[in-house]
Amino acid sequence: HRNRYRRAERYLVYFQSFSNTYAPLERLRAVYGEALANPLVAGVVVGTRPDCVDDAVLDYFAELARTCYVAVEYGIESCYDETLRAVNRGHDFDCARRAVEATAARGIHVGAHFILGLPGETDGMMTAQTETINALPLTTVKFHQLQIFRDTPMEADWPRSSARASSGPCGSSTPSGNRRAPVRCALALPRAMRSGWRARWIWRPPASCAGCGPTWSWNVSPERLRRGSTAGRPGALSATNS
Repeated sequence: HRNRYRRAERYLVYFQSFSNTYAPLERLRAVYGEALANPLVAGVVVGTRPDCVDDAVLDYFAELARTCYVAVEYGIESCYDETLRAVNRGHDFDCARRAVEATAARGIHVGAHFILGLPGETDGMMTAQTETINALPLTTVKFHQLQIFRDTPMEADWPRSSARASSGPCGSSTPSGNRRAPVRCALALPRAMRSGWRARWIWRPPASCAGCGPTWSWNVSPERLRRGSTAGRPGALSATNS
């Protein structure tokens, strides 16, 4: 990062992959303490699940937030319990709401990730959930497109005729030899949500998967969602691929 972002004076360490609060508190103190001990680190951004935090962990993050930047990002994925059950998420939306509110109440920056295009959700459902999202005390919001991977239950449920449909940003298929490659970028972004938002390119997929993969993310703060504007810099701390 020092070579790539030479103008930066300090950095945020992003614990993105997996659930980064799923460990005893002593282990979390050691991991985050080691990161923050680096003089070039100004803070941490922690990705986790809403059912993997408790009061002790949040109190620890609040303690850290007194001296450095701390943000917690929750993978919520959908506001609809029927969707969360269908994809075997393991928690309901009320669990996510409680985690977000408990985090914000401690003065910690809090973000949420959602997936657009989940099975069973219509354009109207995806548009309607913006009101629910706006009601949460969030600092940042990230929207990701659904990707379906080969040899997974979701691929088996997905209509095979659709999974092998035309190529392009919303219908790409990948070589069958790549077992972990997405079968289809199942993105269905309603026009009403798309209007006025800024797409931020963050990663371009290889030629073998042109048009598919985590190529962009809408990084819009809740306040900009309310105003319906994305003027200026994107609202999120950083763009990510998921």
